[in-house]
Amino acid sequence: MKISDIKKFVEYLKVINKNRFYLSEEFIKWNSSNFKMSENESAEVYEINANKISRQIKSYIESCESKHIFSEFKFDEFDADVLINTKFLEGKDQKDNIEYKLEWRNKFYELLKQIDWREFELLGQLILTENHIENIQITKSQKDQGIDFYGYFSLKNIKSLPRFYNYFKFRIIGQVKHSEKNKGVDHQKVASFGTEINKLRKTTDKSYFVNLDDDFINSKWPILGIFITNSYYPIKAKDFANEYGIIYWDGEQISQDLATKKNIDKLFDDISQDLSLEKLKELIKEISK
Repeated sequence: MKISDIKKFVEYLKVINKNRFYLSEEFIKWNSSNFKMSENESAEVYEINANKISRQIKSYIESCESKHIFSEFKFDEFDADVLINTKFLEGKDQKDNIEYKLEWRNKFYELLKQIDWREFELLGQLILTENHIENIQITKSQKDQGIDFYGYFSLKNIKSLPRFYNYFKFRIIGQVKHSEKNKGVDHQKVASFGTEINKLRKTTDKSYFVNLDDDFINSKWPILGIFITNSYYPIKAKDFANEYGIIYWDGEQISQDLATKKNIDKLFDDISQDLSLEKLKELIKEISK
């Protein structure tokens, strides 16, 4: 069985709205429907590919955990053939929040594929704001070697944290990379951005970073680099990001950030009962003003 077909099966599992379900049973139903096989034939296909299917599902769950986003399901602790719907694992309020985030995250993800690179760069400002990055400045010149924005992140406004955290502050620089065809980020782009981060850490010379203000360049606060894309990062791109200490966010992560009630209300279309691409473009225009 092709990996691409197994990935399609994983996508099918994401929309199952049951408390718990048997992986083998769902595969037999899905495979019989999609490949016009009998249940017995599909059961044989499952037996042959069971390990590959389980590995693909585990890989997806681990990917969600590493990105700090919700996964739609997890394996039962005692039965490897059972998947548990994660939204049923929590109390009612948390269940509703997970269900809400999962539903709208996927809708935002599809919208992000339909805007152009200029719009995506502007939308990056909203994504950063949702992550409590302040004083965000969008650069305009290409001379700044891939630095599309800069700003600051601090924890002083989070009252529930101990006093020690009030002293945490970081300079943030970032690059935004848009993909029209959901193509993965080129590892060379990540490496190039990492090189620029290291240059900035060592310099106080404004002649190279012409779009960064003096206070930002001369500040002694540590620098963190953030790379944002609407697609995904191949393994080699992740390796370079980790080597340079770059935080990297992909399309699923930023879609979950955007899936707030405030943003959904702004983009919701009463006629289609869905998010509106036109309203997203209007929101982006407002950001640019």
